[in-house]
Amino acid sequence: MCTLIGNNILKAEKDYDCNSSEWLREYIEKSGTDELSISDMRTILKAKKDNYTIKKGDSYNYSLVINEENVVYPFRSILGIGEICFKHRMFP
Repeated sequence: MCTLIGNNILKAEKDYDCNSSEWLREYIEKSGTDELSISDMRTILKAKKDNYTIKKGDSYNYSLVINEENVVYPFRSILGIGEICFKHRMFP
C-alpha cells in the first residue's frame, strides 16, 4: 500500500507518461468498460488519443507517494484519469 504525501496541479514543462493510465488499462483489460460512465469514456478516449501522455503545456496532477519500502517517488496523472482510477478503485 502506498501513502500520498503531497498533491498539486502543475503545468507540464515536458512530456510525461501518465502513471494512472497503467492501472486504467489493466482494469479495462480485466473488467471491460461496462462500469465506466460516458463522461469517463470521453476522458479515457482523449487520453488514449494522446497515447496516455501528459503533453508539454498541459495541466496535470502531480503527487508525491511513499511506498512500503519508504521510497518517495513522483506520480503524474492526466487530469481526470486519476479521478477515474480512484472512483473505480483501480489503485492497489
